[in-house]
Amino acid sequence: MFNRKVLLYLLLLSAVVSAEPDVKPVAKPLLTLPAEFGYPNGLAYLPNGDLIVGSVTKPSLLRVNAQGEIISTIDIGPSLWAGTALRFDTSTNLLWVASPDFLGKQGLKRRHRIGVVDIARGKVITAIDMPDKGFGNDIALDGQGGAYVTDSSSGRIYHLSDHTAAMVEVADLGPVPRGAIGPAGIALSPSQAPAASLLVGHYSTGQLQKVDLAEANRVESLLLSRPLDNPDGMVWAKADQLYLAEGAVESGEGKLSRLDLNTHPVQVETLVSDVNMPVNLSIWQGQLAFSEAGIRHAMLPNSNLAKPKTFQIFRLAIEPNPSPVSTLAILPPHWYPESLAEDHQGRVYISSATESAIALFDPATGQVSEFVADPGLGLNSVQGLYVDNQAGLLYACTAELGLHKLPGFNSSLLAFNLNDSSLAGRWPIPGGGLCNDIDAIDDSSLLVTDTTGHRILQFDSATQNYTVWSADELFHQGDLGLNGIAYSDQDQAVYVTLFQAGKLIKVAVDEKGEAGAVSEIQLPSPLNGPDAVRVLGPNQVLVFENGVPHGDGGGLTGIAIDGAVGRPVRMLSSDANPPSGLVANGAVLYVESYFGDLFGASKANENRVFSLKRMALPVGF
Repeated sequence: MFNRKVLLYLLLLSAVVSAEPDVKPVAKPLLTLPAEFGYPNGLAYLPNGDLIVGSVTKPSLLRVNAQGEIISTIDIGPSLWAGTALRFDTSTNLLWVASPDFLGKQGLKRRHRIGVVDIARGKVITAIDMPDKGFGNDIALDGQGGAYVTDSSSGRIYHLSDHTAAMVEVADLGPVPRGAIGPAGIALSPSQAPAASLLVGHYSTGQLQKVDLAEANRVESLLLSRPLDNPDGMVWAKADQLYLAEGAVESGEGKLSRLDLNTHPVQVETLVSDVNMPVNLSIWQGQLAFSEAGIRHAMLPNSNLAKPKTFQIFRLAIEPNPSPVSTLAILPPHWYPESLAEDHQGRVYISSATESAIALFDPATGQVSEFVADPGLGLNSVQGLYVDNQAGLLYACTAELGLHKLPGFNSSLLAFNLNDSSLAGRWPIPGGGLCNDIDAIDDSSLLVTDTTGHRILQFDSATQNYTVWSADELFHQGDLGLNGIAYSDQDQAVYVTLFQAGKLIKVAVDEKGEAGAVSEIQLPSPLNGPDAVRVLGPNQVLVFENGVPHGDGGGLTGIAIDGAVGRPVRMLSSDANPPSGLVANGAVLYVESYFGDLFGASKANENRVFSLKRMALPVGF
C-alpha cells in the first residue's frame, strides 16, 4: 500500500506532467497591409526571400522583403482581376496567378482567368479564360515549366504544359453541388515520376483526394484523423508533411494545420488556431507565411459580420526538412581532405591536401579506398576535382601549399582514367600560378581558377592548350584571390569566390560560352575564407567557408541572389573548416578538413578523425 508521502509525490508529479505546455509554433505578423489593399490571398516566395502577395479584389501584387517592407507594386490589370493563388516557377522565373473574379464587380462577374507574370519586367505575359466559365482556384507547378489548376465549379483538374499552352483536362473529381465550392487547394507530391501524384482538397466537403498521375490519373479519397474545415491553400515542407490552411467559413475557427501523409489514417495536427479565414501559404528557408483573408462577412451575407479593419500577413518558423548531419565514411588518417567530385555511378572522389593522393568512396559498399596514391605521378597537395563522365576522366588541380616544399614544383592540372586510375595527362599552369578549382561550361572546355595569378583559365581538352578566359580587375583582391568556381546554366553565369577578400563574384556567360561582364554580389559582410561554391538552383549558390582567415571553424552558407545583391543564410556552422562538397538528391555531401591545423592558429592533432558528411538541404533550398 502507498503511504501518504508517496501518494502526495505521485499526485504532484502527475500535476507537473499534465501541466507541460503543448509547444506549437507561434505565428507573428510579417506586415499589416495598406488600407487600399484588402483581402489578401495568394502568396509566393521568390528565391531571394521576397514575398509576393495577391488580393481577392485588387488587380495588383505587392513585393515584400524579409523585414516586412513593401518594396514594389506590380500592376496586373486590366487582363487579370485578382491574385488568389500565386506560384513562382524557379525553372522559368515566371509567376503563375489564379485570377477569379470571386466577388464580382458591381454584381457582374467577369470570366475567371489563369495568368502568368514576368516578375523581372513586372508584366502579364499570359491571361487565359477558364474553360466552360470555370472557377480557377489553385495552382500546382509541374516542375517542368507547366502547371495544374483546380476548377472549383466543375470539379475538374486541368494541366498546362507551359505558359503558352492550352488547358487540358487530366482528372474529373465529380460534380460540384450548386452553391458549393469543389476542388480548391492543390499540391504536387515532392516525389518525381513515376510516383508523382496530386493532392486536392475539396473546400465545401473537407475531403482530401489523391490523383495518381502514374496510374491513369486514378483518384483515391484519403482517410483523415479529423475532418478538414474548408481546406484551401497547401504546400509541402518535406516528402511526407503537408501544410494546409483551413478557412472555417461557418465556425470562424480558421486553422493552419500539418498533415502527416506517412500515417494511416492521415494525422491532421492543428498548429495555429483562431485565424480569420486563412487562405494561402508559402515556405522559404524554414519560414511559412500565410494570408488571413477575413472574407467571411462576404461569404455569409446574412451573418451581420463586419469587414475587418485591417488585414495582415503572418509568418511562423516551422520545423524545416530535418537536417541531421550524418557520417557517411571515415577517411584515411592524416588525410586533411580538400575537394569532392562525383561520377555518374554516384562514387565520390576526395582529394587530400597532405597525402598527395585521391580517395574513392563507393556508396554501394560504404567503403573508402585509394584511387591515386603515387606522388610520382606529379601530385603534391591536391585541390579541386572535376569528373568528365563522357571522357571517363577525373581532373585534379595540384599545387604547392607549403606543406611538402618540393623544389621546382609547378602547379598543374592532371587527368586520371576513371576505369583504372592511370595518369592520362599533366598540364602545368602557364606562367606559374596556383591551380585551385575546376568546372566546365561543357566537358570539352574546362575552367580553372588560378589563385595567385588572379585569372580564370580555359583548358581545351581537344588541343590540350590553355587560354585566359577572364582576368578582370575585380579578381585582384589579396594575394590569395580566386578559389571556388561553379557554372550555372540557368543563370548563364559563372560564380567564383575570392578567398582572402571574402567575396562572391559573378561572371556573365554569352551564347558562345565566352566571359562577359564581371560583377560583385553585394553581401552584408565578407565571407570567412570562401572556398568551393556550388549551384543550388536559379540564383542560388552554396558557399563552403573554411573559416581559416578568422579562425571560427567555418560553415556552409546558402546565398540567394537578386540582381547584384546576395542574401546569405548559414545552413551549418562547423569547427572543422569545411572547404568543399557537392549537392545531390536534396542533400549536401561535404568534408571536414581541419585546415586550422595546417594554416591557422590551431595546432596539428595526431588524433584527428576526418570524415565525409551528409546534410539534408533546409526547406527553401
